[in-house]
Amino acid sequence: MKIKLTKELLQKYVYENLSREKIAELTGYSKNTIQKYCKEFQIEKPKTNLDGLKLCFLWKEHKEISSFYVSKNKKIFSYCIPCEKDRLIKKQRLLKQQCVDYKGGCCEICNYNKYLGALEFHHKDPSQKEFGIANCGSSTFNDTIKLELDKCMLLCSNCHKEVHGTL
Repeated sequence: MKIKLTKELLQKYVYENLSREKIAELTGYSKNTIQKYCKEFQIEKPKTNLDGLKLCFLWKEHKEISSFYVSKNKKIFSYCIPCEKDRLIKKQRLLKQQCVDYKGGCCEICNYNKYLGALEFHHKDPSQKEFGIANCGSSTFNDTIKLELDKCMLLCSNCHKEVHGTL
């Protein structure tokens, strides 16, 4: 059952740091509708409280502002530094797993597949290399990455060193 969604009620929920999902659950509206009304009423979550603290969205606890990264345009990240690092590592590992799966899942020379960290991408023709897979600056498996992977062999660390040693 939907309840009447007023600016005051929505502002109260937002300032209590309730998520869009929770507000939608309480009011009977969808998350997108809640977001639309927040924009319409110009309601934003407070960035910090008066004590110089900010809410880490993952841990749902307030931490010192110095515990957060700040972007170039001075926006404070939503996650504290340890949470942001963990989030980034998970995204990078997922991307690597997707790339390894795309290339067959094991070393093309010896079929090694025990540890993801020991598998590497070797460009067959270095002159065709547009970017290194590990340094692509993306965390999304997409067509650009697939095109670059098509120029590579998937090798274990040992075989990769042997290939470079015989060049």
